[in-house]
Amino acid sequence: MRLLIALVFTLISTMSHAAMLVVNVYQPLAGKGILTASYMQEAQSILRGMGYQASYSSDLSGTYRFNMYFEDWESYGEMYQRLSTSMAWAAFNAKVSASPSATQVDNMLLNEVKAGPGAQPGMVTEATVWAVPLTDRNA
Repeated sequence: MRLLIALVFTLISTMSHAAMLVVNVYQPLAGKGILTASYMQEAQSILRGMGYQASYSSDLSGTYRFNMYFEDWESYGEMYQRLSTSMAWAAFNAKVSASPSATQVDNMLLNEVKAGPGAQPGMVTEATVWAVPLTDRNA
């Protein structure tokens, strides 16, 4: 029982000190690549204005990635709480919903798991990727 308690405490301690990167991947709708880039720039501006680290990029295939970096899971959750009361974010969401420019095709949460506060050697990077199955379950 003592070992179980120690393992649970270690797991909770490890996860609370995990830096994370959120990557949302978008494929622009036909002819809407420039609009997608402008939406990403606006989202980046709003998030940076709130003190968060956000960036975006595109590749030669036209795929766009919107990235957000957080020091830990708590700051990740805090951002979503703050966004729910942000007038700028609400206006942005209304605009994007009224005139969509892209389809989200992937989402990744990448976290750097540390063994505890101040850990350096032996840090591990964990990648969690959710994928939607492309098969028809009714077939």
